[in-house]
Amino acid sequence: MRRTETAADRAAVSSRVRFAEVMLHGFTRRSGGRTCRSIDLFEGVDAMRGANWAASGRTREKDAALAALTAAESAGILITGPPGVGKSRLADDVARAAESAGVAVLRTSPATALSAVPAGRRLILTARHGATLPPDIARAVAEGRLAVIALAPLDRAQLVSALTAALGDPPSARLTGTLWRATRGVFAVLVALVDAGLQTGAIIRSGGTWDIQSDLDPVTLSTRIDAELAAFGPEVRLLLERIAATEPMPAGDLLSDDGGTPAPATAPVQHLLTLGLIAADEAGLLRTTPPAVGDCVRRTTSPDRREAFHREVFGRLVRGDTVVAPGDIPALLWALRTGRAIPASLALTAATVANGVHRYTAALTIATARVAAEESSDAVVPLLVQAAMAARLLARLEDATLHLDVAERELRARTPPSGTLPADVAELWVDLTAARADVVHARTRDVDAAFEVLDQAIALLRARDEDSPGARALRGHRVLHAAYGGRFAQAHDDHARVRPLASPLRQRVDAIHALVLVQLGRPAQAADALLAAARESRHLDGSAWVTEEVSAARFLAVLRSSGVSAAVRDAAGSLARHHADTVRLDDAMHRIAEAEVALASGHAATALNAARDAVLTLRTEGPADFLPRGLSQLAEAFALRGDLAQARAAAQEYAAHPGTDNFVLHPDDEISLLTVELAGSGGAPAPALALAERFEQRSLFGAAARALHLAVRTGDAEAASRLAALSPHLDGDVHTAQIGHAELFLADDDAGLLQMSGRMQELGLIAVAADVAAQSETAARRRRHEDLAAEAAHRRTMLRALLGEPAGPAQPNAVPLTKREREIAAMVAVGLSNRDIAAALVLSVRTVEGHLGRMYTKLGVSGRSALSGAAGTGVGTAAR
Repeated sequence: MRRTETAADRAAVSSRVRFAEVMLHGFTRRSGGRTCRSIDLFEGVDAMRGANWAASGRTREKDAALAALTAAESAGILITGPPGVGKSRLADDVARAAESAGVAVLRTSPATALSAVPAGRRLILTARHGATLPPDIARAVAEGRLAVIALAPLDRAQLVSALTAALGDPPSARLTGTLWRATRGVFAVLVALVDAGLQTGAIIRSGGTWDIQSDLDPVTLSTRIDAELAAFGPEVRLLLERIAATEPMPAGDLLSDDGGTPAPATAPVQHLLTLGLIAADEAGLLRTTPPAVGDCVRRTTSPDRREAFHREVFGRLVRGDTVVAPGDIPALLWALRTGRAIPASLALTAATVANGVHRYTAALTIATARVAAEESSDAVVPLLVQAAMAARLLARLEDATLHLDVAERELRARTPPSGTLPADVAELWVDLTAARADVVHARTRDVDAAFEVLDQAIALLRARDEDSPGARALRGHRVLHAAYGGRFAQAHDDHARVRPLASPLRQRVDAIHALVLVQLGRPAQAADALLAAARESRHLDGSAWVTEEVSAARFLAVLRSSGVSAAVRDAAGSLARHHADTVRLDDAMHRIAEAEVALASGHAATALNAARDAVLTLRTEGPADFLPRGLSQLAEAFALRGDLAQARAAAQEYAAHPGTDNFVLHPDDEISLLTVELAGSGGAPAPALALAERFEQRSLFGAAARALHLAVRTGDAEAASRLAALSPHLDGDVHTAQIGHAELFLADDDAGLLQMSGRMQELGLIAVAADVAAQSETAARRRRHEDLAAEAAHRRTMLRALLGEPAGPAQPNAVPLTKREREIAAMVAVGLSNRDIAAALVLSVRTVEGHLGRMYTKLGVSGRSALSGAAGTGVGTAAR
C-alpha cells in the first residue's frame, strides 16, 4: 500500500526541486523584472545540416541516455547544456536508437506537461542552462524519475568522431587542429564552419582523409550570430564587438557579484553570457567563446568602430586608469601605426606582457619603436632586453644579439665603478645576462658558452655584494642551461646548491629540475616536489606560461612514476586548464601529453593522431623547442602501428632538426627512436643494451630502465639482469613494476608473470601487460601448466583487443568495419559475452547488440562463431 505523503515529504521534495533548478540552470536571465525569452545560440541549426550530420559524436552520453530510458522507474531523460553543444542532435540520436530497441519515446520540449505524455512513452527533453523548468519537470528531476544528461562541449576525440561520421572519412590532423582551435568543441559552430568550408572548397578530401587547404569562411557563422543578437538590440552587438576587439576585457562592475538581478547596464553582458558568446574567467575577464566567434566578430566590425575601441583603450592606458592586459596590445599597436607616442613605462609593461603571452612579434614591435624614440637610458635597457627576448623566440638571433649589445653599452654607462650596485641596476644586469645566455646557447648549441656568460655576471655581482640576490638568480639559470644542455647530473647538483629563488624563476627552475629527476630515475620524488610548486604557480601574476611549464613537468613525472591512469587523473586539474592567451602553447602541450599517454598505454592510432597534430602545431606556431619531441613521438607511433617506412622518415626528419640534443626531453627522444630501431631489427636487444649503457654512464637511471625494459619485453635475459640491478637508483610504481617483471622473467615464474600482467594493466600500460601475459603463456607451456597457459593466452588476446589489434591474421579483400566494431569482434573471438564486452568498453548491452547486428549484416553471417571467422578479415586489415 502506498504511504500517505506528509508535509515533511512535500517540503523535502520542494527543497530538492529548488536545488535541482540551481544546479541545472545557474541563473535565470531577467531584465527589469521581466524574464527574457529562452534563446539557444544556433537554435534550428538542423535545417542547414543535411544527412551527413546524423551523428553527434557522443557515444558515452548516448549510451548513458539509453540506459536511463530503459530503467524501470524512468519517466525519461533531460539533456542539458550550454548553447551550441548539440543537445538536439544527441536527443535525435537517442530517440532513433531507443525506437530501434523497441522503447517508445516522445521527443518534445520541457513545456510539455508530464500528465500529457501518452502512457508507455518515455520523454526525451532538451533544455539550455538558464532556462526555467515547469514545476512538474523540475519535480521529476528532483525525484530521480527524469535522468539528467549534462553536456559540455565536445572533447577532441568526440570532435574527431563527429567529423568522421559526418564526412565519411577521418579528418587530417591539420583539419582537426584547425577546427578544435576555432570551435573548442562547440557543436553548432563546428557544423557552421565545416558546412561553409565544404561549400567554398576550403575543406577537401585528400588521400582517404579530409584536409583543409585555405582559411575557413566565417560568413555562415557571422550570419547566425547576427540573427541571434537581433532580438536584443544594437547595444548587445556593440558590447560583443568591444569585447572581441579588446579581449580579455575586465568585467569591472558590469556583472553583479551578489547573485541577484543584474542592473540594467549589465543586461547586455548577461545576455551574451547566456547565449554562450562570451565567458567570464575566475579573474573577472570577459572573452568571446569559442575563438571562432571572436574571429568572426572582429572581421565584421567596421573599421571606424574598431578604431573607436582602440582609441578608448589607448586613452585609458595613457591615463593610467588600469594595468595593461593582453587584450590591450592591439590598441597599442594601433597607436604605433597611427603615429601616437607611447610612454616608456607603458611600452615596457606592454612588451613584457606580450612576451609573457607569446605575442613575440607584438613585443618586438612595441619595444623597438619606443627605443627609437627614447632619449633617457632608464627605459632603454629593459626595453632592449624585452626586444632581445622576443627576437630570440622568433629565431632572429642576430637581431637579438644586436639589441643586447646596445643594452649592455647603456647599462655599463649606468653602473658605478665601485661599491654596492643599486638594486635596479643589479636587476637589469640579471635580466640582460639571462637573455644573453639564452641567445648564446641558442646560437652556439654550447652549454659551456652559456655558462661563461652567466659566470662572468655572477662574479661581477658577487664582487659588489657577496650575498647578491642577482647572483643567486643567475645560478638558477645555470640549472636551466645544464638541463637543456643534457647535463642532468650537473643540473641536479647545481639545483641542490641554489638558495631559495623568487617566483616565477623558482617555479621554472623547479619544473625543469623535476624533469631532470625523472631522467635520473626519481619520478615519484619529482611529482611530490612539484605538488607545492603547482599550487604556488596558480598565484603568479601574469605568468601563465610558468603554470603550463609546471603542469607539464608534473604530468610527465606522474606518468613515469604512477602510470597512465594516475597521469590522466592528475592532468584533469593541470593540463586541462586552458589559458586563452596562450592557446598555441596549450594546444601543442596537450597534444604532446596525449601522445605520451597513448604511447605508454600502446594505443597506436591515438598516439599517431596526437603526434601528427602536435608536429603541425609546433611547426606553424611554436614553440620550436618542443618540435623534436613531437617528431620522435611521431616516429614511435608509426613504429607501434607497424609502418616502418613512415617511422624511419619521421626519425630522419628528427635527426635533421638542429640542436635536438640541447633539450631536457632528449633521452625520451632517444628511447622513442630506439623503438623504431627495435621494430626494424625484429626486437634484437643490442641497440637497447647499448643505449642503456650510455644512459647509465651519465647516471640517467630512469632513462636506462625504460630502454632495458623494452628489451625485457622482447625476452632478453641480460637486459632483465641489468634492470633488476638498477633497483637502488629508482623510485615510483612504474619502475617497481618494471623491476618486478624483470625478476619474474629471470625466475621463469609463469604464475607471477600473469599477476604482473594484471599489475601493468592497473597502471594503464596495456601493451606492456599484453607482452607480459605472452611471456607468462610461454613459460606455462614450457612447464606444461596448460590451464595457466590458457588463462594467460585469454588475457593476452583480451588486452590486444582493448588496443584494437586483430584477433587473427589479416587477409586480403577485407570488409571494412569501424574501430568499435573491430574491438567488439576481437572480444567475441576470444569468447567474451555481450555483458563482458559492455563492461570492458563502458557501453550498454543494447549498444553491443546493435553493433553485432550491423556486423552480421556487413559480413553476411549469422551467429558469433561465423562472425569470428569472417571478422578476422575485417579486423586485421582495417586496423592497419
